[in-house]
Amino acid sequence: LKWLLEAEKRGSIKAEYALGTIKSRCPEINISEDKLLNRIVSAAENKYPPAMYILSTIIGADPDLGPNDELVLLREAAELGDPRAKESYGLRLCFGDNKNLNPEMGFELIRSAVENGYVPAYFALALCYLNGRGVAQNFKQAVENFETALSEGYYLAALALGELYTDPEFEDFDNKVALAYLQLAQN
Repeated sequence: LKWLLEAEKRGSIKAEYALGTIKSRCPEINISEDKLLNRIVSAAENKYPPAMYILSTIIGADPDLGPNDELVLLREAAELGDPRAKESYGLRLCFGDNKNLNPEMGFELIRSAVENGYVPAYFALALCYLNGRGVAQNFKQAVENFETALSEGYYLAALALGELYTDPEFEDFDNKVALAYLQLAQN
């Protein structure tokens, strides 16, 4: 912690962001909320993608701020290569409100987040394949991506798989398989 404070004094954006992150995860460290937010804002203003992503989630949770502010930050962080921002912005482009829809671009951003190793993006990619957003509908690819997300510990995928296997219109419809996935999701 002392090293980070010294690095922050020298102007390190990464140290500033790290201190903000530490404070948010370790509230016993005595840093005021304003100082925490100022550190994250400062790092975001200096185009540090993880800080831009965090700030976009803060803005998105504040009803007094406009959704466009959130989308601008998400887009910029995605363009700078942050995989969380790619996945989040990609989902907005695929499934968001009509004025911001661009499913093809959204799918490519999500696919890029997968290529960067961001595990939740497998779930988002599966949703795109399942719903035919930005890509042709492909249940096999949806199942493969849900299973990859699940194998990496993303258990929301088990719920999605359970629901998919209970759908009589799904060609691999199987209540026993569905039940196994739903029980896994429940644990």
